[in-house]
Amino acid sequence: MTELATTRVQSALLVLDAAAKVGIAEAALLHTVGLSREQLGPPDGLIEYRYVRDLWDAAARLARDSCFGLHAARRHSASTFGLFSFALRSCANGGAALERGIEWARRLVPDGEIELAIDGGDACLRFRCRPPILASRHEIDYFMATLLTAGRRFTGVDWDPVAVAFQYAKPENQEEHERIFRSSLHFGADWNAVRFAPSLLELPLRQADPELCGVLDREIQRFLAQLPSAPSVTVRVRDVLSRAVQGSEPTLEVVAGVLGLAPRSLQRQLQEEGTTFQTILDGLRRGLAYLYLGQRELRVDEVAQRLGFRDSSAFGRAFRRWTGTSPAAYRDRHHEPQAAPPQ
Repeated sequence: MTELATTRVQSALLVLDAAAKVGIAEAALLHTVGLSREQLGPPDGLIEYRYVRDLWDAAARLARDSCFGLHAARRHSASTFGLFSFALRSCANGGAALERGIEWARRLVPDGEIELAIDGGDACLRFRCRPPILASRHEIDYFMATLLTAGRRFTGVDWDPVAVAFQYAKPENQEEHERIFRSSLHFGADWNAVRFAPSLLELPLRQADPELCGVLDREIQRFLAQLPSAPSVTVRVRDVLSRAVQGSEPTLEVVAGVLGLAPRSLQRQLQEEGTTFQTILDGLRRGLAYLYLGQRELRVDEVAQRLGFRDSSAFGRAFRRWTGTSPAAYRDRHHEPQAAPPQ
């Protein structure tokens, strides 16, 4: 079994919020990746990273905005990250803020890598998903632009990086990147990175407050200590089912075997998390049904086969139970989520 790459549910909520600001309905966006709001779980829980990557790509597509991540960073305020934003702003200087931010990021994003180093006379902050995972271009753009705008806002200095690097391939149009980063741009890099003058690490922050910083840091440490450190059984089952459901009907026994558990043990653990195997399977199939029915080239019987149903009649009965309507009627009404106009 391949290792499951996860991130916090809050990462998915961030995309939903960014999309909502340009008029994209939450349910429509979630449907494009085969998810429902209920399947996300609590903000501090873990979710399969592929969903977050796909949400960024789908949001950009629905917004018809090739620079969606860059523009989303501009629309979000400094308070988007809540307590973390206030804690960083209260640090003594840029270096202290980065040191704390890196520590928190490593605990919040299990499959992320981030580090700060002095390299060739420059300070270099770099990050990436754990290889071979590659983040969405729009997610990379969002965090790179957020880092830069926050750094300028917190210090009150309109500084420019020495160079900026991105893991994804060079886009056709780089005008927005040039406008925002005002720096030498490099694409297809091993890391997403910002190089800047080391002196910026010593710049005092405009709202530095040592006493407040200490109080907020203690609150954040308590919050981080309570975070789940491993994916729930529900998430692990959903991950196995997402690969096993294609063209077949996975059973509890098969999934339990993949996870190295006895079927009764798996049932018991799912019950402790407030769900059942059938509930997870139905939720996954329902989400994938929304996704596949949005692809007009797929016939209903092909959708049924992909979801592991015996035939289209069995799929139709299940779909009516989930939605109160037939697959064909649903497709006619919802075959293409309403997109927002270009920004």
